[in-house]
Amino acid sequence: MARPERDERLARACVELADTLADGFRPVDFLQVLNDHVIDLLGVDASGVVMVDGLGRMVDVTASSDAAHRLEELWTECGEGPCHHCPPLLRHA
Repeated sequence: MARPERDERLARACVELADTLADGFRPVDFLQVLNDHVIDLLGVDASGVVMVDGLGRMVDVTASSDAAHRLEELWTECGEGPCHHCPPLLRHA
């Protein structure tokens, strides 16, 4: 992808993400929009967001497909996957 095209797509993504932060915004909506843009900008097949709850447990928040959602669930249940291999500081920030 040419740099000007990529830069334009990135700018559009940032504007759309900022728009989701208007009155009445729901964090899960923001994360879903982010998820959609990750797929588009990185050219991946699927994407998901996993967060750490107040008790330190990983919880899958949003996924681009049922298959991605199920994979996140399996990773969470098994204690595996990329989220479990990030530095502890990031997991419990």
